[in-house]
Amino acid sequence: MDNYPIKRSTERIPIEVPLTFDHGTGVTRDISFSGVYFKTKKPFSPGDYMRFNFELEFAVSQGPVNLDCQGYVLRVEKIGDQYGVASTIDEMTYLN
Repeated sequence: MDNYPIKRSTERIPIEVPLTFDHGTGVTRDISFSGVYFKTKKPFSPGDYMRFNFELEFAVSQGPVNLDCQGYVLRVEKIGDQYGVASTIDEMTYLN
C-alpha cells in the first residue's frame, strides 16, 4: 500500500453498473466526472490507455444515458481472481 493519501478532484459516487472495453467487461464500484474504479478479470498496468462504455439507467428522466469514455489506468489491485482498476476519465461522450 502506498504511504501517501490519494487526492481526488471530484467526489466519487458508489454505483455498480456493467462496463465494457476492448477485449473485456467489468463492473464499476464508483464513478466521478474525472475517474472510475471497476473490477474485471482482465489485467491492466498503470499508464495503460483505455476506452470504455457504460450506461446510467436512472441518470435522467428521459431514459438511460450511454457514455463513451477515454482515460488512463492509475493503479491496479489484485482482488482474488479479479483486478480492481482505477482509471481517469479524460474524455466523455454521450452516445444517445
